Amino acid sequence: MIPSEKSQEIANKFSKYVRTGDKSLIKNCKFEEIELAILQYNADRGWPHYKAMENRIEELKTLKNKGAKINQQDLLVEFKKITSWWTQIEEEFGITKNKFGRKINFVKAGFKREIIFRDVEHAYALSKIGFSKPAAIIAGSVIEELLRLFLEHKKITVGDSTFSEYIKACEREGVLKAAVHSLTTSVRHFRNLVHLKKEAKKKDTISRATAAGAVASIFTLVNDF
Repeated sequence: MIPSEKSQEIANKFSKYVRTGDKSLIKNCKFEEIELAILQYNADRGWPHYKAMENRIEELKTLKNKGAKINQQDLLVEFKKITSWWTQIEEEFGITKNKFGRKINFVKAGFKREIIFRDVEHAYALSKIGFSKPAAIIAGSVIEELLRLFLEHKKITVGDSTFSEYIKACEREGVLKAAVHSLTTSVRHFRNLVHLKKEAKKKDTISRATAAGAVASIFTLVNDF
């Protein structure tokens, strides 16, 4: 069988890859194209790049079979490698960990501060790798606790220790801007979806954009303290 022009092109790419080790040369080669090239070059198994073509076929088969699980696993591996997300947070929101700490100087307890720093990082990281619901829930929890501690610091009393009451107290006392009230109210609705019965339809599912908005609300609130 005479190799087609496309098969010759694929074979040339693998030949260059074997010589240089540059895997980017074969990155975009499709499963079917490599398979066809192997078939058309069947008599030439002695070629140095032939084994590389077979290996790439096996790689693509494995990825195809495992599908999204591979991607999710890779994301989690990368997640664990990152010891701090504050560099990314600073790039996206313009706030360092130190500046964030100064903004919440009304939180005096050292352990409580560390928990807040940790949960801010976790909410941000989870939103970035596509775990939208837990990201929104943690973001809502951070905002709720910051509001509680802020009101306590201001010696403002609330009717009940609930997210809704904290927001009402802020509105009543005029201690935070109207834009922040709407953001915190939105996050309260996101957090309510922790109750599975409220996630009854697909439209109730928290999207990646919604989770990102919930995380952004943390920094909008903190900038207003």
